[in-house]
Amino acid sequence: MEKKIKIFKTIAIIFIILILSLISFVGVFRDNLNAKANIIPEFSLGMEFAGTREFKFTLDTASEEKNVYIDDNGNYKGTVVEESTSDSSGVSLDATTDGTGDNVAKEEAEKVEFKTEKRTIKANEDSVLNQESYEKSKKIIQTRLEKAQIPEYNIRLDNITGNLVLEVPEDENTQNAYRLALTQGKFEIVDGQTGVVLLNNDDIKKANAIYYSNESFQALLQIEFNKDKIDTLKEISNTYVQTTNENDEKETKSIQIKIDNQTLVETYFGEELTQGVLQIVMGEATTDYNTFLENFESASYFANLIDNGKTPNVYTLASDNFVQSQVTDDMVILAEVAFVGAIAIVSLVMMFKYKFNGFLGTITSIGYIAITLLAIRYTNVVITPNSLIALLGVIVVNYLFLFNFLNRIKTDSKKHAFTETMKKINITIIPLWIVAVIFTFMNNVTISSVGMIMFWGLFVQIIYSFIITRTIYVD
Repeated sequence: MEKKIKIFKTIAIIFIILILSLISFVGVFRDNLNAKANIIPEFSLGMEFAGTREFKFTLDTASEEKNVYIDDNGNYKGTVVEESTSDSSGVSLDATTDGTGDNVAKEEAEKVEFKTEKRTIKANEDSVLNQESYEKSKKIIQTRLEKAQIPEYNIRLDNITGNLVLEVPEDENTQNAYRLALTQGKFEIVDGQTGVVLLNNDDIKKANAIYYSNESFQALLQIEFNKDKIDTLKEISNTYVQTTNENDEKETKSIQIKIDNQTLVETYFGEELTQGVLQIVMGEATTDYNTFLENFESASYFANLIDNGKTPNVYTLASDNFVQSQVTDDMVILAEVAFVGAIAIVSLVMMFKYKFNGFLGTITSIGYIAITLLAIRYTNVVITPNSLIALLGVIVVNYLFLFNFLNRIKTDSKKHAFTETMKKINITIIPLWIVAVIFTFMNNVTISSVGMIMFWGLFVQIIYSFIITRTIYVD
């Protein structure tokens, strides 16, 4: 009876391994319109394999004559509103304006304490056309990309011209990386009637994306201002409101929240803000997760821009090119054939040398490779040439374990042989664990991907050995 149970367990484990191998190597497909779609995530390929989008940015040379407000020292305090305009994008604080603030606008324009003058406003003033500003712009863009968890990019700066080149893989992060690099991130809260700047980037402590949920989900952009601006925000929230005059007519004093001179929202306040925190509603409250996710990603994008400050320089797109990967399909096929051939040779040697135990070792080793690849897929590890070498390394470690174990069971009990082999292998690979952990936390994707594949490969090897290999040979 015990022998039959052992045979049943062995067959069951082999069947599970085969199923997992099919899922990993072939995939799981379901109907998607008129085609079959694989529900198993694709590998995240690095620029060497997926191809590269190359964005070239040059300094914006645009200039425009504007009527602006200036203080007694000649400092810019806002752009005079020539016409009453509204550019609402579906984003609000407590309510959106109803366009009834024209009378208020005329009255308030006469009360502005600043002088006005006509100036030529350049996208890049002469004061920022220097290497220090170029370097600061590059650093801010890098910080944005890292905060947005763009896994791989190259950014090059010409210190003489200030021009930038950004290289990113062609994937779902491409457009986000492009926007983060091109946008200056100039944040302003301005008087909607006059154009006077009330608060800007210098007044912000931090910004982040948050959400709340009750029966639905609502994404918000939360901006926390510096301590010395808490009273300013409080005053603004009490000033820019909607009121009813003696004729029972609604009058509105509105503010505009702008990013790079584009109005994100025009609104008025419905309550007093006393904590120095402004929350901007992004989209509508929704029960649809995908819609909420889009709103939250939008909030995260703006929070990233605002939190990291504006770049000193303003850029414009000069060119956008796709650079084909030098790794061709033929090279990939050749590498796959070589890999399969090497596994086949090792498997034949194992079966020839250890007979039935070698056959079981071949099955378990294929299962280990399949599960490791699934772990890499689901953890979105970026595949680079260096990380492929690391993958081969952890596969070799697994084979070394199997060969050592199969040698030991010739003269030792399977249980003791397994314990001693695990002890020996794990002591031997301690340096690999150290390298894996250190490399994983490196900022460079080429290095971190090596660490992550080593980590997952070694982790899977230990768990897999105890759950699968031990069960199939010992238990």
